Amino acid sequence: MSTLRPLLPTNHLTAIPVSDKPPRLGGTIQKITPAAFKELFGCEFSEAIWGSENDVQAILQNWRAYDHKVSRGRQIEASPRFTAKVLDRLQNPFADFVISRISDVVGYGVFATKDIPRNTAIALYSGDMGPYQTHDSYAFGLGLDTGQSECSLAVSSLQRGGIARFLQHLPKDGEKRRKEVLSRLLDVDYNVKKLAQDGTPVSAQSIALTTIRRRKEFEQAAKTTAASEYDTELDDCIFSTSSVRPQIAVRNVRVKKRIVQGQPLLVLLTLYPIEKGEQLGLSYRNVVSTNARRFPEFFDQKGKVLSHSLYKRVWVELSFKSGIQGYFAQTPRFPFTPAVDIQSVISKMTSVSPYQIRRYLIRANVFGVETLLPISPTTFALGLTATLKKMEIQASINTFFRSNHLDTDNQETYTVDVVCKLKGPNKSKNFKKVIDLSTSVENHIKTYPESCEIIFKGTNVDPDIFRKVVTCR
Repeated sequence: MSTLRPLLPTNHLTAIPVSDKPPRLGGTIQKITPAAFKELFGCEFSEAIWGSENDVQAILQNWRAYDHKVSRGRQIEASPRFTAKVLDRLQNPFADFVISRISDVVGYGVFATKDIPRNTAIALYSGDMGPYQTHDSYAFGLGLDTGQSECSLAVSSLQRGGIARFLQHLPKDGEKRRKEVLSRLLDVDYNVKKLAQDGTPVSAQSIALTTIRRRKEFEQAAKTTAASEYDTELDDCIFSTSSVRPQIAVRNVRVKKRIVQGQPLLVLLTLYPIEKGEQLGLSYRNVVSTNARRFPEFFDQKGKVLSHSLYKRVWVELSFKSGIQGYFAQTPRFPFTPAVDIQSVISKMTSVSPYQIRRYLIRANVFGVETLLPISPTTFALGLTATLKKMEIQASINTFFRSNHLDTDNQETYTVDVVCKLKGPNKSKNFKKVIDLSTSVENHIKTYPESCEIIFKGTNVDPDIFRKVVTCR
Protein backbone atom coordinates (compact mmCIF):
# COMPACT_ATOMS: atom_id res chain seq x y z
CA MET A 1 0.00 0.00 0.00
CA SER A 2 1.38 3.42 -0.97
CA THR A 3 2.40 5.76 1.85
CA LEU A 4 0.34 8.95 2.13
CA ARG A 5 2.11 12.24 2.75
CA PRO A 6 0.82 15.82 3.27
CA LEU A 7 1.14 17.67 -0.03
CA LEU A 8 1.92 20.98 1.70
CA PRO A 9 3.12 21.64 5.25
CA THR A 10 0.45 23.00 7.63
CA ASN A 11 0.56 24.55 11.08
CA HIS A 12 -0.04 21.98 13.84
CA LEU A 13 -2.96 23.30 15.88
CA THR A 14 -3.29 22.66 19.58
CA ALA A 15 -6.73 24.28 19.94
CA ILE A 16 -9.74 24.11 17.57
CA PRO A 17 -12.70 26.51 18.10
CA VAL A 18 -16.10 24.80 18.46
CA SER A 19 -19.41 26.26 19.65
CA ASP A 20 -22.65 24.77 20.91
CA LYS A 21 -24.76 26.77 18.42
CA PRO A 22 -24.24 29.28 15.57
CA PRO A 23 -22.90 32.74 16.55
CA ARG A 24 -26.12 34.58 15.61
CA LEU A 25 -28.06 32.22 17.88
CA GLY A 26 -25.84 32.98 20.87
CA GLY A 27 -23.30 30.17 20.58
CA THR A 28 -20.49 29.95 23.14
CA ILE A 29 -17.05 29.21 21.68
CA GLN A 30 -14.69 26.83 23.40
CA LYS A 31 -11.37 25.51 22.13
CA ILE A 32 -10.79 21.79 22.08
CA THR A 33 -7.65 19.71 21.53
CA PRO A 34 -7.07 17.56 18.42
CA ALA A 35 -7.65 14.49 20.61
CA ALA A 36 -11.01 15.86 21.77
CA PHE A 37 -11.83 16.74 18.14
CA LYS A 38 -11.25 13.13 17.09
CA GLU A 39 -13.39 11.82 19.93
CA LEU A 40 -16.23 14.26 19.11
CA PHE A 41 -16.27 13.91 15.31
CA GLY A 42 -14.72 10.48 14.73
CA CYS A 43 -11.97 11.75 12.45
CA GLU A 44 -8.45 13.11 12.77
CA PHE A 45 -8.07 16.88 12.33
CA SER A 46 -5.88 17.95 9.42
CA GLU A 47 -5.92 20.92 7.03
CA ALA A 48 -3.65 19.07 4.57
CA ILE A 49 -4.38 16.87 1.58
CA TRP A 50 -2.64 13.52 2.00
CA GLY A 51 -1.70 11.51 -1.07
CA SER A 52 0.74 8.97 -2.49
CA GLU A 53 3.33 9.95 -5.09
CA ASN A 54 1.63 7.81 -7.76
CA ASP A 55 -1.77 9.42 -7.19
CA VAL A 56 -0.29 12.92 -7.16
CA GLN A 57 1.44 12.36 -10.49
CA ALA A 58 -1.74 10.92 -12.02
CA ILE A 59 -3.74 13.98 -10.98
CA LEU A 60 -1.07 16.42 -12.17
CA GLN A 61 -1.05 14.72 -15.57
CA ASN A 62 -4.86 14.85 -15.80
CA TRP A 63 -5.10 18.49 -14.72
CA ARG A 64 -2.32 19.75 -16.99
CA ALA A 65 -3.62 17.86 -20.03
CA TYR A 66 -7.12 19.24 -19.58
CA ASP A 67 -5.89 22.76 -18.84
CA HIS A 68 -3.74 22.76 -21.97
CA LYS A 69 -6.77 21.66 -24.00
CA VAL A 70 -9.09 24.42 -22.78
CA SER A 71 -6.82 27.34 -21.92
CA ARG A 72 -3.36 26.51 -23.33
CA GLY A 73 -2.02 25.89 -19.84
CA ARG A 74 -2.76 29.33 -18.39
CA GLN A 75 -5.21 28.55 -15.59
CA ILE A 76 -4.21 25.52 -13.54
CA GLU A 77 -0.81 26.70 -12.25
CA ALA A 78 -1.31 29.01 -9.26
CA SER A 79 0.06 32.55 -9.46
CA PRO A 80 2.51 33.77 -6.78
CA ARG A 81 -0.27 35.87 -5.24
CA PHE A 82 -2.68 32.93 -5.11
CA THR A 83 0.06 30.69 -3.66
CA ALA A 84 0.76 33.24 -0.92
CA LYS A 85 -2.95 33.35 0.01
CA VAL A 86 -3.10 29.57 0.34
CA LEU A 87 0.09 29.23 2.37
CA ASP A 88 -0.96 32.04 4.71
CA ARG A 89 -4.32 30.38 5.37
CA LEU A 90 -2.69 27.01 6.12
CA GLN A 91 -0.62 28.63 8.86
CA ASN A 92 -3.68 30.07 10.59
CA PRO A 93 -6.77 28.15 9.43
CA PHE A 94 -9.14 29.23 12.23
CA ALA A 95 -8.35 32.95 12.22
CA ASP A 96 -11.87 33.76 10.94
CA PHE A 97 -14.04 30.71 11.63
CA VAL A 98 -15.74 28.52 14.21
CA ILE A 99 -17.28 25.05 13.86
CA SER A 100 -20.79 25.33 15.33
CA ARG A 101 -23.38 22.71 16.18
CA ILE A 102 -26.62 23.24 14.22
CA SER A 103 -28.88 20.26 15.01
CA ASP A 104 -28.93 16.51 15.55
CA VAL A 105 -30.02 15.98 11.93
CA VAL A 106 -27.35 17.98 10.08
CA GLY A 107 -24.62 18.06 12.72
CA TYR A 108 -22.19 20.98 12.53
CA GLY A 109 -21.49 23.90 10.19
CA VAL A 110 -18.85 26.59 9.63
CA PHE A 111 -19.51 30.22 10.57
CA ALA A 112 -17.51 33.44 10.22
CA THR A 113 -16.27 35.12 13.40
CA LYS A 114 -15.40 38.33 11.52
CA ASP A 115 -16.05 40.00 8.15
CA ILE A 116 -14.21 38.26 5.29
CA PRO A 117 -13.52 39.84 1.86
CA ARG A 118 -14.55 38.26 -1.44
CA ASN A 119 -12.10 35.79 -3.03
CA THR A 120 -10.43 34.94 0.28
CA ALA A 121 -8.84 31.49 0.57
CA ILE A 122 -10.58 29.90 3.56
CA ALA A 123 -9.29 26.32 3.51
CA LEU A 124 -8.26 23.32 1.47
CA TYR A 125 -10.68 20.46 0.97
CA SER A 126 -8.42 18.32 3.11
CA GLY A 127 -8.32 14.58 3.67
CA ASP A 128 -6.96 11.40 2.14
CA MET A 129 -6.48 11.03 -1.60
CA GLY A 130 -7.59 7.76 -3.14
CA PRO A 131 -10.05 6.03 -5.52
CA TYR A 132 -13.44 7.69 -5.73
CA GLN A 133 -16.05 5.74 -3.75
CA THR A 134 -19.66 6.38 -4.74
CA HIS A 135 -20.93 5.64 -1.22
CA ASP A 136 -18.54 8.12 0.47
CA SER A 137 -20.48 11.34 1.08
CA TYR A 138 -17.25 13.03 2.26
CA ALA A 139 -15.46 12.47 -1.08
CA PHE A 140 -14.69 15.35 -3.45
CA GLY A 141 -13.70 14.32 -6.99
CA LEU A 142 -10.34 15.41 -8.40
CA GLY A 143 -11.07 14.93 -12.12
CA LEU A 144 -11.14 18.10 -14.23
CA ASP A 145 -12.70 16.79 -17.42
CA THR A 146 -16.13 15.90 -16.07
CA GLY A 147 -17.19 14.45 -19.40
CA GLN A 148 -14.50 11.76 -19.18
CA SER A 149 -13.44 9.21 -16.61
CA GLU A 150 -9.67 9.69 -16.96
CA CYS A 151 -9.21 10.67 -13.31
CA SER A 152 -11.22 8.57 -10.86
CA LEU A 153 -9.46 9.87 -7.75
CA ALA A 154 -10.95 11.92 -4.94
CA VAL A 155 -10.12 13.50 -1.61
CA SER A 156 -12.13 12.06 1.28
CA SER A 157 -12.42 13.72 4.69
CA LEU A 158 -14.15 10.69 6.20
CA GLN A 159 -11.15 9.59 8.30
CA ARG A 160 -9.10 12.80 8.27
CA GLY A 161 -10.33 16.34 7.56
CA GLY A 162 -10.50 19.99 8.56
CA ILE A 163 -12.73 23.04 8.13
CA ALA A 164 -14.09 22.01 4.73
CA ARG A 165 -15.48 18.79 6.20
CA PHE A 166 -18.08 20.85 8.07
CA LEU A 167 -19.25 23.10 5.24
CA GLN A 168 -22.96 22.43 4.81
CA HIS A 169 -24.79 22.44 1.49
CA LEU A 170 -26.07 25.91 0.60
CA PRO A 171 -28.11 26.19 -2.62
CA LYS A 172 -26.83 28.07 -5.63
CA ASP A 173 -28.36 31.47 -6.34
CA GLY A 174 -27.66 31.96 -10.03
CA GLU A 175 -29.08 35.49 -10.15
CA LYS A 176 -26.86 36.70 -7.31
CA ARG A 177 -23.83 35.09 -8.95
CA ARG A 178 -24.69 36.62 -12.34
CA LYS A 179 -24.94 40.12 -10.87
CA GLU A 180 -21.65 39.73 -9.00
CA VAL A 181 -19.77 38.56 -12.10
CA LEU A 182 -21.28 41.29 -14.28
CA SER A 183 -20.29 44.00 -11.80
CA ARG A 184 -16.67 42.86 -12.08
CA LEU A 185 -16.76 42.61 -15.87
CA LEU A 186 -17.92 46.23 -16.05
CA ASP A 187 -15.33 47.42 -13.52
CA VAL A 188 -12.61 49.57 -15.15
CA ASP A 189 -9.81 48.46 -12.82
CA TYR A 190 -10.67 44.80 -13.43
CA ASN A 191 -10.54 45.24 -17.21
CA VAL A 192 -7.28 47.19 -17.06
CA LYS A 193 -5.73 44.28 -15.18
CA LYS A 194 -7.07 41.78 -17.73
CA LEU A 195 -5.74 43.84 -20.65
CA ALA A 196 -2.31 43.95 -19.04
CA GLN A 197 -2.36 40.18 -18.51
CA ASP A 198 -3.19 39.66 -22.19
CA GLY A 199 -0.46 42.07 -23.32
CA THR A 200 -2.95 44.52 -24.90
CA PRO A 201 -2.09 48.26 -24.76
CA VAL A 202 -4.30 49.97 -22.19
CA SER A 203 -6.36 52.87 -23.52
CA ALA A 204 -9.84 54.30 -23.12
CA GLN A 205 -10.87 52.64 -26.39
CA SER A 206 -9.42 49.23 -25.50
CA ILE A 207 -11.09 49.35 -22.07
CA ALA A 208 -14.46 50.17 -23.64
CA LEU A 209 -14.11 47.49 -26.31
CA THR A 210 -13.02 44.78 -23.89
CA THR A 211 -15.88 45.68 -21.52
CA ILE A 212 -18.45 45.28 -24.32
CA ARG A 213 -16.84 42.09 -25.59
CA ARG A 214 -16.58 40.49 -22.16
CA ARG A 215 -20.18 41.35 -21.31
CA LYS A 216 -21.42 39.70 -24.52
CA GLU A 217 -19.28 36.64 -23.82
CA PHE A 218 -20.64 36.46 -20.29
CA GLU A 219 -24.29 36.73 -21.38
CA GLN A 220 -23.76 33.99 -23.95
CA ALA A 221 -21.96 31.75 -21.45
CA ALA A 222 -24.70 32.33 -18.87
CA LYS A 223 -27.29 31.03 -21.36
CA THR A 224 -25.36 27.86 -22.15
CA THR A 225 -24.29 27.05 -18.56
CA ALA A 226 -27.63 27.53 -16.82
CA ALA A 227 -27.38 24.11 -15.17
CA SER A 228 -24.02 24.78 -13.52
CA GLU A 229 -22.51 28.08 -12.35
CA TYR A 230 -25.66 30.15 -12.90
CA ASP A 231 -28.18 27.54 -11.80
CA THR A 232 -30.71 28.58 -9.17
CA GLU A 233 -31.71 25.61 -7.05
CA LEU A 234 -34.37 27.64 -5.29
CA ASP A 235 -36.28 27.96 -8.58
CA ASP A 236 -37.03 24.24 -8.16
CA CYS A 237 -39.00 24.90 -4.98
CA ILE A 238 -42.33 26.40 -4.03
CA PHE A 239 -42.58 28.42 -0.80
CA SER A 240 -45.43 28.93 1.63
CA THR A 241 -45.07 32.74 1.40
CA SER A 242 -42.96 35.19 -0.63
CA SER A 243 -40.99 36.11 2.50
CA VAL A 244 -39.43 32.65 2.86
CA ARG A 245 -36.98 32.64 -0.07
CA PRO A 246 -35.00 35.75 0.99
CA GLN A 247 -34.42 34.11 4.39
CA ILE A 248 -32.49 31.18 2.89
CA ALA A 249 -28.69 31.20 3.14
CA VAL A 250 -27.17 30.61 -0.32
CA ARG A 251 -23.82 29.29 -1.56
CA ASN A 252 -20.97 31.66 -0.78
CA VAL A 253 -17.94 29.38 -1.23
CA ARG A 254 -16.50 27.81 -4.39
CA VAL A 255 -13.69 25.33 -5.09
CA LYS A 256 -10.75 26.02 -7.37
CA LYS A 257 -8.47 23.21 -8.50
CA ARG A 258 -4.97 24.65 -8.66
CA ILE A 259 -1.39 23.40 -8.70
CA VAL A 260 0.40 25.14 -5.82
CA GLN A 261 4.16 24.61 -5.51
CA GLY A 262 3.84 21.54 -7.73
CA GLN A 263 1.00 19.98 -5.69
CA PRO A 264 -2.65 19.52 -6.82
CA LEU A 265 -4.95 21.21 -4.32
CA LEU A 266 -8.67 21.82 -3.84
CA VAL A 267 -8.77 25.43 -2.63
CA LEU A 268 -11.94 26.91 -1.15
CA LEU A 269 -12.56 30.61 -1.84
CA THR A 270 -15.31 33.03 -0.82
CA LEU A 271 -17.64 34.00 -3.68
CA TYR A 272 -18.90 37.17 -2.01
CA PRO A 273 -17.99 39.30 1.01
CA ILE A 274 -18.90 37.31 4.14
CA GLU A 275 -20.40 39.06 7.16
CA LYS A 276 -19.57 38.23 10.76
CA GLY A 277 -21.81 35.40 11.98
CA GLU A 278 -22.70 34.25 8.45
CA GLN A 279 -22.73 30.55 7.60
CA LEU A 280 -20.32 29.37 4.89
CA GLY A 281 -21.28 26.63 2.46
CA LEU A 282 -20.81 24.93 -0.90
CA SER A 283 -23.39 23.52 -3.29
CA TYR A 284 -23.18 19.74 -2.82
CA ARG A 285 -26.56 19.01 -4.41
CA ASN A 286 -25.56 16.23 -6.83
CA VAL A 287 -23.01 14.70 -4.47
CA VAL A 288 -25.31 14.66 -1.46
CA SER A 289 -28.41 13.34 -3.19
CA THR A 290 -26.39 10.68 -5.03
CA ASN A 291 -24.04 9.46 -2.29
CA ALA A 292 -25.97 10.01 0.90
CA ARG A 293 -29.31 9.14 -0.76
CA ARG A 294 -31.03 12.14 0.76
CA PHE A 295 -31.68 15.77 0.01
CA PRO A 296 -29.83 18.48 1.93
CA GLU A 297 -31.60 20.89 4.24
CA PHE A 298 -31.97 24.65 3.75
CA PHE A 299 -30.81 27.11 6.43
CA ASP A 300 -31.91 30.62 7.36
CA GLN A 301 -29.58 33.60 7.76
CA LYS A 302 -28.86 32.67 11.39
CA GLY A 303 -27.84 29.08 10.62
CA LYS A 304 -31.08 27.46 11.75
CA VAL A 305 -32.55 24.56 9.71
CA LEU A 306 -35.52 25.82 7.70
CA SER A 307 -38.80 24.09 8.51
CA HIS A 308 -40.09 21.74 5.78
CA SER A 309 -43.52 23.33 6.20
CA LEU A 310 -42.17 26.47 4.51
CA TYR A 311 -41.15 24.89 1.19
CA LYS A 312 -41.42 21.87 -1.11
CA ARG A 313 -39.17 20.65 -3.89
CA VAL A 314 -41.14 20.15 -7.07
CA TRP A 315 -38.85 18.19 -9.38
CA VAL A 316 -37.69 14.67 -10.00
CA GLU A 317 -34.39 13.05 -10.97
CA LEU A 318 -34.24 9.39 -11.91
CA SER A 319 -30.89 7.76 -11.28
CA PHE A 320 -29.97 4.32 -12.60
CA LYS A 321 -27.33 2.52 -10.60
CA SER A 322 -26.03 -1.02 -10.98
CA GLY A 323 -24.22 -3.29 -8.59
CA ILE A 324 -21.03 -2.37 -10.43
CA GLN A 325 -19.11 0.22 -8.47
CA GLY A 326 -18.99 3.53 -10.27
CA TYR A 327 -21.74 2.90 -12.85
CA PHE A 328 -24.22 5.75 -12.78
CA ALA A 329 -26.67 7.33 -15.21
CA GLN A 330 -29.10 10.11 -14.48
CA THR A 331 -32.02 11.78 -16.21
CA PRO A 332 -32.31 15.56 -16.37
CA ARG A 333 -34.50 17.15 -13.73
CA PHE A 334 -38.13 17.55 -14.71
CA PRO A 335 -41.16 19.03 -12.93
CA PHE A 336 -43.15 16.59 -10.85
CA THR A 337 -46.91 16.55 -11.34
CA PRO A 338 -49.46 13.78 -10.81
CA ALA A 339 -49.72 13.44 -14.60
CA VAL A 340 -45.99 13.01 -15.24
CA ASP A 341 -45.21 10.04 -17.49
CA ILE A 342 -42.20 8.35 -15.89
CA GLN A 343 -41.88 5.83 -18.73
CA SER A 344 -41.48 8.61 -21.31
CA VAL A 345 -38.65 10.06 -19.26
CA ILE A 346 -37.00 6.66 -18.97
CA SER A 347 -37.26 6.15 -22.73
CA LYS A 348 -35.00 9.17 -23.22
CA MET A 349 -32.20 7.51 -21.27
CA THR A 350 -29.99 6.90 -24.30
CA SER A 351 -27.04 5.72 -22.21
CA VAL A 352 -29.00 2.80 -20.74
CA SER A 353 -30.54 0.07 -22.91
CA PRO A 354 -34.13 -1.12 -22.31
CA TYR A 355 -32.73 -4.42 -21.01
CA GLN A 356 -30.57 -2.60 -18.48
CA ILE A 357 -33.42 -0.32 -17.45
CA ARG A 358 -35.38 -3.36 -16.31
CA ARG A 359 -32.52 -4.52 -14.15
CA TYR A 360 -31.13 -1.33 -12.74
CA LEU A 361 -32.40 0.62 -9.80
CA ILE A 362 -34.31 3.85 -9.98
CA ARG A 363 -34.03 6.68 -7.53
CA ALA A 364 -37.02 9.03 -7.63
CA ASN A 365 -36.63 12.25 -5.67
CA VAL A 366 -39.92 13.98 -4.99
CA PHE A 367 -40.57 16.78 -2.51
CA GLY A 368 -37.27 16.14 -0.80
CA VAL A 369 -38.01 12.45 -0.20
CA GLU A 370 -35.96 9.79 -1.90
CA THR A 371 -36.77 6.12 -2.42
CA LEU A 372 -34.50 3.49 -3.92
CA LEU A 373 -36.75 1.20 -5.93
CA PRO A 374 -36.55 -0.97 -9.05
CA ILE A 375 -38.69 0.19 -11.97
CA SER A 376 -40.60 -2.89 -13.09
CA PRO A 377 -41.09 -4.46 -9.63
CA THR A 378 -42.54 -1.16 -8.46
CA THR A 379 -44.94 -1.06 -11.39
CA PHE A 380 -45.97 -4.65 -10.70
CA ALA A 381 -46.39 -3.99 -6.97
CA LEU A 382 -48.63 -0.98 -7.68
CA GLY A 383 -50.72 -3.02 -10.10
CA LEU A 384 -51.03 -5.90 -7.65
CA THR A 385 -52.09 -3.50 -4.90
CA ALA A 386 -54.80 -2.02 -7.13
CA THR A 387 -56.01 -5.46 -8.24
CA LEU A 388 -56.32 -6.82 -4.69
CA LYS A 389 -58.04 -3.65 -3.58
CA LYS A 390 -60.69 -4.14 -6.28
CA MET A 391 -61.12 -7.73 -5.07
CA GLU A 392 -61.50 -6.35 -1.50
CA ILE A 393 -58.48 -8.36 -0.34
CA GLN A 394 -56.42 -6.82 2.44
CA ALA A 395 -52.64 -7.18 1.98
CA SER A 396 -49.32 -5.48 2.52
CA ILE A 397 -47.10 -5.50 -0.58
CA ASN A 398 -43.40 -4.66 -0.51
CA THR A 399 -40.33 -4.98 -2.71
CA PHE A 400 -37.40 -6.93 -1.34
CA PHE A 401 -33.78 -7.10 -2.56
CA ARG A 402 -33.13 -10.82 -2.27
CA SER A 403 -29.55 -11.24 -3.45
CA ASN A 404 -26.86 -10.23 -5.90
CA HIS A 405 -26.23 -12.28 -9.02
CA LEU A 406 -24.41 -12.03 -12.34
CA ASP A 407 -26.35 -11.10 -15.45
CA THR A 408 -25.69 -12.26 -19.02
CA ASP A 409 -22.82 -9.81 -19.37
CA ASN A 410 -21.20 -11.22 -16.23
CA GLN A 411 -21.99 -8.02 -14.34
CA GLU A 412 -23.28 -7.93 -10.80
CA THR A 413 -26.87 -6.80 -10.37
CA TYR A 414 -29.82 -7.39 -8.05
CA THR A 415 -32.71 -9.84 -7.79
CA VAL A 416 -35.84 -8.10 -6.59
CA ASP A 417 -38.85 -9.93 -5.15
CA VAL A 418 -42.33 -8.58 -4.47
CA VAL A 419 -43.70 -9.87 -1.17
CA CYS A 420 -47.49 -10.05 -0.72
CA LYS A 421 -48.69 -10.77 2.82
CA LEU A 422 -52.45 -11.19 3.25
CA LYS A 423 -54.28 -9.70 6.23
CA GLY A 424 -57.74 -9.65 7.76
CA PRO A 425 -60.14 -12.32 9.02
CA ASN A 426 -60.54 -13.92 5.56
CA LYS A 427 -56.84 -14.12 4.73
CA SER A 428 -56.77 -17.93 4.42
CA LYS A 429 -59.70 -17.89 2.00
CA ASN A 430 -58.20 -15.00 0.05
CA PHE A 431 -54.83 -16.76 -0.08
CA LYS A 432 -56.31 -19.34 -2.52
CA LYS A 433 -57.76 -16.51 -4.65
CA VAL A 434 -54.33 -14.91 -5.02
CA ILE A 435 -52.78 -18.30 -5.89
CA ASP A 436 -55.38 -18.74 -8.63
CA LEU A 437 -54.61 -15.24 -9.85
CA SER A 438 -50.93 -16.20 -10.13
CA THR A 439 -51.15 -19.49 -12.06
CA SER A 440 -49.46 -17.93 -15.12
CA VAL A 441 -46.32 -17.34 -13.05
CA GLU A 442 -46.49 -20.38 -10.75
CA ASN A 443 -42.84 -21.20 -11.54
CA HIS A 444 -41.85 -17.77 -10.24
CA ILE A 445 -43.65 -17.70 -6.90
CA LYS A 446 -43.07 -19.19 -3.49
CA THR A 447 -46.00 -19.69 -1.13
CA TYR A 448 -46.22 -19.84 2.65
CA PRO A 449 -49.78 -20.99 3.60
CA GLU A 450 -49.12 -20.78 7.36
CA SER A 451 -48.36 -17.03 7.22
CA CYS A 452 -50.47 -16.38 4.07
CA GLU A 453 -47.49 -14.97 2.19
CA ILE A 454 -46.75 -15.16 -1.54
CA ILE A 455 -43.38 -14.12 -2.90
CA PHE A 456 -43.08 -13.19 -6.58
CA LYS A 457 -39.43 -13.98 -7.30
CA GLY A 458 -37.08 -12.06 -9.60
CA THR A 459 -39.61 -9.47 -10.74
CA ASN A 460 -36.83 -7.35 -12.26
CA VAL A 461 -35.20 -10.20 -14.23
CA ASP A 462 -38.07 -10.77 -16.65
CA PRO A 463 -40.79 -8.29 -15.68
CA ASP A 464 -42.99 -8.85 -18.74
CA ILE A 465 -44.22 -12.23 -17.51
CA PHE A 466 -45.64 -10.63 -14.37
CA ARG A 467 -47.86 -8.36 -16.44
CA LYS A 468 -50.06 -11.43 -17.01
CA VAL A 469 -50.96 -11.47 -13.31
CA VAL A 470 -52.40 -7.97 -13.13
CA THR A 471 -53.01 -5.02 -15.37
CA CYS A 472 -50.13 -2.85 -14.22
CA ARG A 473 -50.87 0.82 -14.05
